[in-house]
Amino acid sequence: MASLTCVSPDIWACYKQWGDRGAFFLTQPLDNHGWEWRCYMRDPDGYLIEVGQYTQMALDHFKNDATEVSLLKEARTIRINS
Repeated sequence: MASLTCVSPDIWACYKQWGDRGAFFLTQPLDNHGWEWRCYMRDPDGYLIEVGQYTQMALDHFKNDATEVSLLKEARTIRINS
């Protein structure tokens, strides 16, 4: 069975707004080990929909990883061109 994942900047607002409009959530937003919040619902055809929001800890981690990758690419380029 297919599923869909959506990322929201404010999962609690999304949960409340969609719930007020009749969405049937299987869970309230749940903390996923400090990295993100997730909640689950089903659409009228029974497909699973996951709504998530990254935490600041996750965003900082992604930012640091991107910086490290950029620095490694730069160092590799300097070595190749030297």
